[in-house]
Order: sequence, then C-alpha cells, then structure tokens
Amino acid sequence: MTALLDMGQIEAQARSWDPVRFVLTVLMAPLFIVGWLAGKFVTVVLRHVLVGLWAAGTWTVAAVLVGYRAGRGDAGRPT
Repeated sequence: MTALLDMGQIEAQARSWDPVRFVLTVLMAPLFIVGWLAGKFVTVVLRHVLVGLWAAGTWTVAAVLVGYRAGRGDAGRPT
C-alpha cells in the first residue's frame, strides 16, 4: 500500500515540474555563483587588504611622529 502512495507522490511531483522554471534556474545559477564569489572576495580578501593598509598607515604615522620629535630634539621626552 505504501508503494502505491509513493507512486502517487512521485506522479504529483512529476506533473508539478515546470520546464521554464528549470531552464531559468540553470541559466541563473552561474550568475548566482559569480555574485557569491564577489561577496566572498569583498568580505575575505578586501578585509585582509584593509587590515594591511591600516597597519601600514599606523606605522607610517608613527615613523613620522618619531622623526618629527627627533628633528625637534625632544625624542626622549614622553608625550
């Protein structure tokens, strides 16, 4: 009896299949993948780039401040 019910469910599922929706899904899948990869690129790669730029910027500012203080002759005094 359960085999007959399963066949009915399979038949109902097969009749509800829409070929237009299937084709659109296949066509849109690569675009979805491109968007997903772009999102990953932005969140992962650019985050690391921004962290690196921040580190380089802080080192640059620190070097300028140390050089400025050394040029004024007060490098040994605390700020």
